[in-house]
Amino acid sequence: MQVGDAIRIALLFGLPACALVAVILLLMVSRNPRLMLQDYPKDVHAAVPPQTEQERRQTRCWGIPFWLVLLGFPAAAAVATKLADGDLLAIILSAFGVGIVDNLFDWLILDRLICCIWTLSFAVIVGTAGFAGYKDPGIDFRGFLIGAAISVVLGIIIGVIVYFVLPARVDKANGRDGSRPCRCTAAQLMPQTRCV
Repeated sequence: MQVGDAIRIALLFGLPACALVAVILLLMVSRNPRLMLQDYPKDVHAAVPPQTEQERRQTRCWGIPFWLVLLGFPAAAAVATKLADGDLLAIILSAFGVGIVDNLFDWLILDRLICCIWTLSFAVIVGTAGFAGYKDPGIDFRGFLIGAAISVVLGIIIGVIVYFVLPARVDKANGRDGSRPCRCTAAQLMPQTRCV
């Protein structure tokens, strides 16, 4: 497997992840922008009260699908790379690639374009319209750097797990463990269904 193949797999899984993350975050912010208060600029933090217990609970609930996407898509890309006979580096690269594609999308489209340049009203916390922090590119870039570091760590962890855990199951199913090879076709492995 070539590095370009791992990058293609990262894009194949990264672009749908971007769409899902965008939907989750935009729905969350349009419902109540205070649910993302931890990501807002310091001047906004100073002007509004801290999150209520109900808002913290809602933030955690929205975090579940968010983290499922952020962990699931890199893991799926790593498995796809492994199944395509990728080596450890390619598996890590594909898992990292999904994270970095998603992180770039978050930084450039969601943070810079929607929140900073356009500053759409649904993303502005009540009473903070016109605050300078909304136009500060530094906070978004710091968020990107943190996300990039998380992408590196998750890419390595997911890649190593997939590389060392998955081979025993995949190789055994393909008969590469020294046992007789599996001669089943995909049609034989799939249950038969009838359309009515």
